[in-house]
Amino acid sequence: MLDRSTKQVIITVGKAAGIPLDQIHAGLAVMDATEPRKPQIQPLLVNQATAAKLLAARFTIRRLVAEGRLHPIKVRDAIRYSCEELEKLAEVSIPRESLPTLTPARNGHLQSKQ
Repeated sequence: MLDRSTKQVIITVGKAAGIPLDQIHAGLAVMDATEPRKPQIQPLLVNQATAAKLLAARFTIRRLVAEGRLHPIKVRDAIRYSCEELEKLAEVSIPRESLPTLTPARNGHLQSKQ
């Protein structure tokens, strides 16, 4: 993000060079938007507690493993689950129509429509 003094210098120099003000502001908007963003690193494998948060409960994880729908991965002595597989199961398990719809924030909190 450009600080205010840098923007003022760019505007002044742009005006002196004869560049229209709307083009200067458009260029500043592009410069503000193209800041390098930190990549979000998603884990490939998660433990049972994290998997349970994604799919509601630990019992759900155990049941899906018993049914053969979820495949545990053993890493040394630890059991892990594939994030990709968990996301697919979560999409299939929860139809979009059953998700609650949220109203705009009131007092900083989203409100569920009743």
